[in-house]
Amino acid sequence: MKLRTILYLFSLTLLIACGPNNPADRFKETVPAEEDEKLVDLNIKRLD
Repeated sequence: MKLRTILYLFSLTLLIACGPNNPADRFKETVPAEEDEKLVDLNIKRLD
C-alpha cells in the first residue's frame, strides 16, 4: 500500500513537471491584431 502511494505521488509530480511553464498560457487564445480593432454594436433588452 505504501509503494502504491509513492508511485502515485511520483507519477503525479512527473505529469505536473512535464506541463507548460505557465499553466495559464494553455488557455490563452491568440487573436490577430485586426480582430482587436473591430467594434461591435450591442443592444440589450431587459425581459423583466
